[in-house]
Amino acid sequence: MPIRYSMHRPPRWLGGLLAIPLLILAAVFGLVVLAVVLGLVVVAAVVVGVHWWRLKRRLRRAQAAQILEGEYVTVRESRRDRLAP
Repeated sequence: MPIRYSMHRPPRWLGGLLAIPLLILAAVFGLVVLAVVLGLVVVAAVVVGVHWWRLKRRLRRAQAAQILEGEYVTVRESRRDRLAP
């Protein structure tokens, strides 16, 4: 008696029926992984941005501390004052 392969192999429609939930599960898993990666990128960008902002602020304050402010008066000597003994 020859062996019938159809008896040992599941029907094609059963494979298709099982593939649909697996594809949905794979798509959901892919979206979750994408969301996690994008979230990490956003957090890293915020951390780098805050660090950059603080560094620029600190440098701006350091430059402002080096500026000297004050008043001055220009004194001009006349020629007569220089020639006087």
